[in-house]
Amino acid sequence: MMESRGAVLTLVVVSIAGAMLFTGCTNAPPKTSSDVYPGSQTYTPSTSIYSAISIPTEGVEIKAYSVPDGDIQDILNWFKNKMLSEGWELQKNISIVSISVPQTGTISYGGVIFKKGDQGRGIWAWQQDNNAYYVIATGAWSKFSGYEAEQLPSSDQAQGEEPIERYPGSVLLGYDKSGPPTDLSIYLDYGTSDEADTVAAWYKQYLQSNGWTLDSEGSDSAGHYLDFSRGGETLGINIYKPTETIAYTEISITYYKKGLPAEDQTSGYEPVPRYPGSVMLEHTDMTFSGMRTVSISYGTTDSVDDVKNWYVSNIPAEGWTLLGTTTISDGVKITFTKGTSTTLQVTIESSGYNTTLIDILYTSPA
Repeated sequence: MMESRGAVLTLVVVSIAGAMLFTGCTNAPPKTSSDVYPGSQTYTPSTSIYSAISIPTEGVEIKAYSVPDGDIQDILNWFKNKMLSEGWELQKNISIVSISVPQTGTISYGGVIFKKGDQGRGIWAWQQDNNAYYVIATGAWSKFSGYEAEQLPSSDQAQGEEPIERYPGSVLLGYDKSGPPTDLSIYLDYGTSDEADTVAAWYKQYLQSNGWTLDSEGSDSAGHYLDFSRGGETLGINIYKPTETIAYTEISITYYKKGLPAEDQTSGYEPVPRYPGSVMLEHTDMTFSGMRTVSISYGTTDSVDDVKNWYVSNIPAEGWTLLGTTTISDGVKITFTKGTSTTLQVTIESSGYNTTLIDILYTSPA
């Protein structure tokens, strides 16, 4: 009887060992359970997983686990909270996507990459059927090249006209200006390390206390969106939260202004007196083939008729001869001459927004 029982015990042990050898992937939960997601079991993934989801394998320590009936979003959130509480800095959040992996099939995967000093650590998790799996890779930060998010510069990267006060402590990252002074567009991009919610609240308070009207506002998981207006000015402010590729809050501002500026935008030779109270918007002065051409644009809030009557009444007193006037769309064109080779053409048009444009074209021998 003793020999029979011994044989049975031997058979049971061999059977269990054979079962463990056959699976070759999952073992008992690790002893250091506080360092891994609850319920984790050590695991050996197929080698195709590492290349498929871009897990570094050279010069790093790799640990892999399975979580029966686990959820990869819960796993990644758990590690994110744990790592941040330990002083690690989140460098990249890899959004969950589905891919096909050779020898494995279709999986959903995501990841989180951290940095502390010169060390890096990444957690990649994937879902297959009802089970979750994850890999922890730890090593020198240089082994995680390509995962570092764009950092906020310490100083301005661009310069230009800023029509409103910038958010305190922010840096100017991009600038562009287009359109004539009476229909001006300015685009500005700023960056700040402050939270998007804080930035949005500051702009709302600052702009409304300075005469701007909040026309609309919205928000979603990506950020906040604000629209303001004040007279002929409009502002669109988009405030984007940090992402997996940009590690700071981005402030994108679009400024439009329609109407007449308060002062001259340029300067230059003026061949005839300007209309009283008008401002100079553009000026060019060129000489070619012995002829000088001066082109000037002015703006005024007076009507087309008032401006026309002034030029017809005052320019002849400067020695010019009126050749005639021609009605055009939204205005009038007046032509003068002086001597045999000098001409002056004055085009007066309404441009909307209580603005009348005056275009002067002067030609004479150089």
